[in-house]
Amino acid sequence: MVAREHPANILLTLIPYVAPSRPFVVFCPCREPLLELYVQIKTKNNTVGLRVTETWLRRHQILPNRTHPDILMSGVGGYLLMGTVVESGPQRSESKSCL
Repeated sequence: MVAREHPANILLTLIPYVAPSRPFVVFCPCREPLLELYVQIKTKNNTVGLRVTETWLRRHQILPNRTHPDILMSGVGGYLLMGTVVESGPQRSESKSCL
């Protein structure tokens, strides 16, 4: 998902429609909205493998007999929040004992 708005409202609305065992990815140019979304999703207990990573694509200049990285480029390409949706099971009761 890529959006200009804050990603939390969009993803929290759409995640119930994602089938279990399906991955999801959210892109954002800055890290803070994804960290807020990470905390919100983590409390729902319907995802696993959540991680926030930085994307960084380095362009290369290719000339005959030489190849080198492009010197004039930005240092950050954006951030990704990735995870996998799981089916939340029945709530376990603390009063029941294991027999």
